[in-house]
Amino acid sequence: MRRMLGPAFVGVIIVTMSLWLSAVMVRAGQEETTPRRFVTMNFQNVELPVLAKFISEITGKNFILDESVRGKVSIISPR
Repeated sequence: MRRMLGPAFVGVIIVTMSLWLSAVMVRAGQEETTPRRFVTMNFQNVELPVLAKFISEITGKNFILDESVRGKVSIISPR
């Protein structure tokens, strides 16, 4: 039998891909004279909607999460 991916896992993939895509788009639009901005993230056992809100505020992008997307995630990023 095939194993189905849980809604929380799908949510994590969506948030991760959105972060990556936003970073690529920002880099493509930056000039060499524009200083880089880095964000340090240290989330331990945080709910996915809280993480999506944080990323939304940083990137200026909107995220729509289904009610069934639930779960907790830990992210440790030095920059």
